[in-house]
Amino acid sequence: MEYQERSIVDGCLSSPILVKELRNRGAQKVIAVTLYDPAQHEEYSPSINLPKFLNQSVMLALNNLSQPELASADVVISPDLKGCKPSEASEYINRGYIAAMAKKTEILRLIR
Repeated sequence: MEYQERSIVDGCLSSPILVKELRNRGAQKVIAVTLYDPAQHEEYSPSINLPKFLNQSVMLALNNLSQPELASADVVISPDLKGCKPSEASEYINRGYIAAMAKKTEILRLIR
C-alpha cells in the first residue's frame, strides 16, 4: 500500500497479536482472537499447489510469531475456519461468534 509516497505493510508481519502492547498501554485484561492456526484453514491434502503452499507457510509463520503473545492473553478465541474462504466475511463472523460463545464462561469470569 502506498501512503505519502511510501510503501507500507500491515504490522501483522512482525507482530500479529498485540497483547503485550495492550498491556503496556494499560489494559489489565486481554481477550485475543487468532485466525492464524494453519490447522484451522485447510484439510490435509497430499497434493498442494503453490498458492496453497505459500498461504500455509504464511499462516504457519504468523501462528508461530503469535504464540508468545497468545500465551500472555487472559482468554484466547480461535475460530474453526476449515473450509471458510477469505471472501466469505459473514462466515468468518459467524464462526468467530461460535468460538466466542464456546469461551463465554471464561469471558464472563474475566470481566466480573
